[in-house]
Amino acid sequence: MRTISIPIFEEIQEDLNKVQAEVKKEASSHPILSHKAEIFKEPILATLLLFSGKFGHYKIEKLFPTAVAVELLELAVEEHYPIKSFNKEGEKEEKEDERETKEKDQDFSSNLSLITGDFYYSRAIMLVAALKDVLVIRILAESIASIAEAMSTTLPSEGKTKDLIQGYVEWVKKMVSLYDAASYLGGYLSSVSEEVISSLRSFGQGLGGLLYSSQYLKGEVIDPKIKEGIDSWFKKEVKEALNKFVALGLEIEEIPLLS
Repeated sequence: MRTISIPIFEEIQEDLNKVQAEVKKEASSHPILSHKAEIFKEPILATLLLFSGKFGHYKIEKLFPTAVAVELLELAVEEHYPIKSFNKEGEKEEKEDERETKEKDQDFSSNLSLITGDFYYSRAIMLVAALKDVLVIRILAESIASIAEAMSTTLPSEGKTKDLIQGYVEWVKKMVSLYDAASYLGGYLSSVSEEVISSLRSFGQGLGGLLYSSQYLKGEVIDPKIKEGIDSWFKKEVKEALNKFVALGLEIEEIPLLS
């Protein structure tokens, strides 16, 4: 049995540091975006992508630009869609600081966010275009399309709890489609078997769902019973993925992303 444990994350840490440095460089490469380098968060998508690559032939020359691209796309999404949660009535919920910013200078803020998002989108596509692999571009484009579709959706506020939970789950799955894409592309670019890639995608989607729920689906935004149901669904997704790894002869002892 092959063991994938803590050393795998130590192995990719140097590459992750390089990815993070490059994303900061790309994100602040225009003078009006110089402040963006200071607010870049932990590169979770890049971690998923490089982690997935370790299950096959780890080709950093292909993985590196793709890892930078998925992080830039996440930044683009945050710029284009700053409103990312729903309240109990199924309407889009704004953060207080976002409302204050809009009230102070709504037009300028909105235009700058759109321009910034477009800039990040273009940089991401330019990076992966150099790979000359149409599938990579298609997977990323489909992810962005899924997020856009989710943002145009108004969730139902009435009905059976089970149906409401499923509705939210399907919506969140679209919102975290870049987690699925990162897991898929890491495996695809490293010639990982389809069976293992399937488990990697389930793991990425489950992890993304849990992270999204903890950050945006707070108790004051969503009924606690519905949130509990959403979290249970994604926890099950992660657990089933880990069990599949074991069935395939791969044992993951410890994953920092879950701590």
